[in-house]
Amino acid sequence: AYRAGRLRMALRYYYLAVLAVLERNGLVSYDRSRTNWGYRRELAKKSVSGSLLDAFTGLTALYDRKWYGKEDCLPRELTVYQNGLKLIRDATR
Repeated sequence: AYRAGRLRMALRYYYLAVLAVLERNGLVSYDRSRTNWGYRRELAKKSVSGSLLDAFTGLTALYDRKWYGKEDCLPRELTVYQNGLKLIRDATR
């Protein structure tokens, strides 16, 4: 998606990758009908580290603004997602 210039779609794939990492580590239970903020509440109940919860909250806010708000996505915002995904992966090891 990124190479094709479809940055919003690339952002969506990054968000789904974040959810997949969290699910693989038993921190959320993926459900297509669940809201993004429902996942945040689930994380908060699991008493995850503040840095992981903060990262997820920021990534969710950015995703919601770009995807549901239909805002254009900038390459630097994808970099934010790449860094956030790395932080979440590292925090769940």
